[in-house]
Amino acid sequence: MPLFSYIAKDPNGRIERSTINAVSAEEVRENLRKKNLTVEDVLETVAVTPTPIVPSFTASKPWTTIEDAKEEKKVTKAMAAEELAYFPLVDTLRLFAGWLLAWYALVYLLGDFQMHKHLPIHIDLVDALFISSLVLRFTFGTFLFLLLTSIHAWMGRGIGKGLALTVLGVVTFVLFHVNVP
Repeated sequence: MPLFSYIAKDPNGRIERSTINAVSAEEVRENLRKKNLTVEDVLETVAVTPTPIVPSFTASKPWTTIEDAKEEKKVTKAMAAEELAYFPLVDTLRLFAGWLLAWYALVYLLGDFQMHKHLPIHIDLVDALFISSLVLRFTFGTFLFLLLTSIHAWMGRGIGKGLALTVLGVVTFVLFHVNVP
């Protein structure tokens, strides 16, 4: 039995749109008149048969193959795993070393201002940190670490290069430690 779509008005003037199964368009009109509806239009709808899906194409992206979809799933999984991964240890240490160096710069800045009487108040902790040789050594060590890890990244990384730069850094730090009171 064919399917017909229709547009009709009820006695209040509201438009009703729907579909109905019937033998002919005339039968649809008669059924609608019996329901006290004024028929505006009746059309036979053609049933749309779904086109078969070609096995090498996906329905959502017809220009891609199933292999492309599998590759996309692999990439999505890899990206999700990467988001959950932690930062490498050296990058994390560089982050903390950068903040530590900023703190040391603040200590030296406040110490210099306090030493030249530019601060309105006197802070004993700033004096202690400013004249401390331990803070000076840690400042140099932090700076050296940041410098050598930047050079290591610039050189393209690698274990051999990293070991050579580590030895250079340790030797430089020991020479600094021995020669600075």
